[in-house]
Amino acid sequence: MIKYCLLLFALFVGNVYGQLKEPQLRPKINRDSLIKTLIEEFSAEEQSELLNATDETIDFILFMGTMPTSSKKELIDNYTEREAEIKQLKDHFKELIPAGVHVDFGVDPPHKYFDIPERISLKIFKTGDKENSRDRMIFHSDSYNDVPDSLETGYKILGWDEFTLTKIRQLLSDANCISISTGNELATIGFSYSGLGKYAYKLFDQLLSEEQQQKYNDGCFYIYYKDNVVLEYGGGAIGRQCFEEDE
Repeated sequence: MIKYCLLLFALFVGNVYGQLKEPQLRPKINRDSLIKTLIEEFSAEEQSELLNATDETIDFILFMGTMPTSSKKELIDNYTEREAEIKQLKDHFKELIPAGVHVDFGVDPPHKYFDIPERISLKIFKTGDKENSRDRMIFHSDSYNDVPDSLETGYKILGWDEFTLTKIRQLLSDANCISISTGNELATIGFSYSGLGKYAYKLFDQLLSEEQQQKYNDGCFYIYYKDNVVLEYGGGAIGRQCFEEDE
C-alpha cells in the first residue's frame, strides 16, 4: 500500500516535473536497465503501470529513486570513526567567520546518474542585537559552478579567498561531511542527504544540561548522543519525517 501511494505520488508529480527543464541522465547510464532495477520490488501490476507511464514521469522516478540514502547507523558510525576530524571542522570553521555573523556553507557533490554538477550553497546571517534579537539573512546564493560570480559577494563579506575555500573543502572531506552551519553556542554539521531528508550533528560549545538533554532527545528530529553532541534528522517533503526505529 505504501509503495502504491508513492507510485501515485510519483505519477502525479511527474506530470508537473515534466513541465520544467529536468536534468538528463549521464550518457553512459543505461536508462532501461536503471528503471528496471529501481522498480524490481514493485508488484507486476505496478511495474506495468510505471513502464507505460510518460517519459517525463519515468525520468522523475529515476531522479527520485537515485537520490542518496543514509541511516542513523551510518551517522553514528561516521562520528565514531571521525570524531576528531568533525571537531576540527567545527573549531576551524568558526575561526574563519567574522564577528557579528553566522554562516551556512555546503557542498553537494555531482549527481551520480544525472548531469547535475556540484552545488555550492552559502548563507550569511547578521546576528541579532538588542534592537532585533533575531538573526537576519544578508546574503544567500546557491550555484552549480565552482566559485561562481554569484558567490563572490558573499566571499568578500567574509574575507574568504581561494585558500579559505580549499581549506574548508578539505575539512569537510576529512570529516566525511557535506555542510556546516554556525550558530549561538553550537555548530550544525551536515553528514548526508537521504532522499529529501538530511542527517546531521549538532555540536554545542558546552556540555548539555539535563534540561537541554531532554529538549534534544525527542526521538524524532533529535537524539541526544553524548556530552555536547546531538544527532539530527531533518525530514523531507514526503516519506519518513523522524529518525528510523532501531532494528
